Amino acid sequence: MKTKITGLSGNETVYYAAKACNKYERSIILVSDTEAAVRFEDDLTYFTSKEIIVIREEIDDNITHDKIRLLRKFYENEELVLIIPVTEAIKKYPSPENYRKDILSISGGDELPPYDLREKLTNLGYAMKEMAESCGDISSRGDILDVFVAGDEYPTRIEFFGDNIDSIRQYEPDSQRSIKKLDKIRIVPAIFYKKDTYISDYLSEDDVVIICDPPRLRDKITEANEYEGIEDFESFMKIKTDQIVYSSFDYIEKEGVKFDKVIPSNISRMSSFNGQLKLLVTEIKKLEEK
Repeated sequence: MKTKITGLSGNETVYYAAKACNKYERSIILVSDTEAAVRFEDDLTYFTSKEIIVIREEIDDNITHDKIRLLRKFYENEELVLIIPVTEAIKKYPSPENYRKDILSISGGDELPPYDLREKLTNLGYAMKEMAESCGDISSRGDILDVFVAGDEYPTRIEFFGDNIDSIRQYEPDSQRSIKKLDKIRIVPAIFYKKDTYISDYLSEDDVVIICDPPRLRDKITEANEYEGIEDFESFMKIKTDQIVYSSFDYIEKEGVKFDKVIPSNISRMSSFNGQLKLLVTEIKKLEEK
């Protein structure tokens, strides 16, 4: 279903977005730039308990920790809210199918020689370091291989007995103390090789895309000299998941986009009371009587 809500500005957009985010399992919110994304996140945290991930604008197509964490959470079907600038949203990601194929799952007792595991991890974008101190690091010594899986809070230590995995456990990197023993581990890619789809393709019918002020988003794409990106942006307007458009005025009909619902905002704007509490109380009582 495509819904358009008009007459919104400022925090009014956040209010309506929060209602949608709490209704749907996963939400993607398209905003104009990083500054708008961070501001939106700060306001949205007051209205939802769901995890919020903010992707920041990058000059090139860098693979950031937040992007890796995002795909992992989409893969694991976790509820979340993604706030992303439009110039990042139109960049390509691995398709869900290709991402799933690249995930490495290993369990205690598996036959997997240490050399083969190191090679597999290197192919997934992990880098050999003296110690596994940050996401994407691996470290190897004797029958022990440490890996800091992208998106994890702690690194994981894999101990071998010959060519078999003897134990798997997470540990605290500073003290080296074990946190918990694991029966198996799922290692997600730390790099994206084949990028052939948009992040919106990770959504299901239970999710929603929220588009804030489409004319402003188109302007941002043009400012970035990404004229081809306009076509990519238009693809967001045609996705199968539910879609909500927030705008300060009514504009889309003339472009031929059809909506199932068009809702004018019914938020009552309050005056500034400049610290005069009595005037504020009087206004609230008037609103309660309506």
